[in-house]
Amino acid sequence: MAAGRIAWQKNDHRIRIVKFVMTKFMVIENYREGCFDKIYDRFHKNGRMLPEGLLFIESWLEKDGIRCFQLMETENPDLFYKWIKNWEDLVDFEIIELGEKPASDNLKK
Repeated sequence: MAAGRIAWQKNDHRIRIVKFVMTKFMVIENYREGCFDKIYDRFHKNGRMLPEGLLFIESWLEKDGIRCFQLMETENPDLFYKWIKNWEDLVDFEIIELGEKPASDNLKK
């Protein structure tokens, strides 16, 4: 079943809704000095090397090319430790759990 979808389960003639909630994270990758080419060589050879359950959504590279911002999603934040082991020789990481943005009627003008 895809993450974030709603599943219907039939149990004893009753229907129960089960919702799988995924948490979003902003990952900031700070490239170590002189590692830019090594990072992209590894990426092109091996891909992102994400463990199952850690989902990549989108990424953006800072204009000067020394930081990458990645939006990811998971039910299990411990999966980041497994993923980071593949890159920790080239990149320093900051991982920020994101909350819901406030409703527009709650924003002060």
